[in-house]
Amino acid sequence: MQKKRREEKRRAISRKDEWNDYGKAERTKNEDTSRQAIRITRQTDKAKHADFIFLVSYLLLVGSFAAKEKEGKGTKEREKLGVWKRESDNGKNERKYEYMGIVS
Repeated sequence: MQKKRREEKRRAISRKDEWNDYGKAERTKNEDTSRQAIRITRQTDKAKHADFIFLVSYLLLVGSFAAKEKEGKGTKEREKLGVWKRESDNGKNERKYEYMGIVS
């Protein structure tokens, strides 16, 4: 009778140890996945930051080209209409315009 009880206690203890080992393995697995998730979120945050910087620089580049084109088109339109008169600037490349009034 006592031998059976001792045997059951020993089995119960061994099962408990196995369960504890399993629990430890699950905990370390969960910690690894949480660390991995944190690492992934950090990487995505860095990627978002890089994407934002790229987007801003791209928009600035496109905006500068658009401003140059608009400036060129605007001067041609002004000269066509005859409302603005271009003045020479003693050989400098700067453009100055003088308002001549509305031409009817």
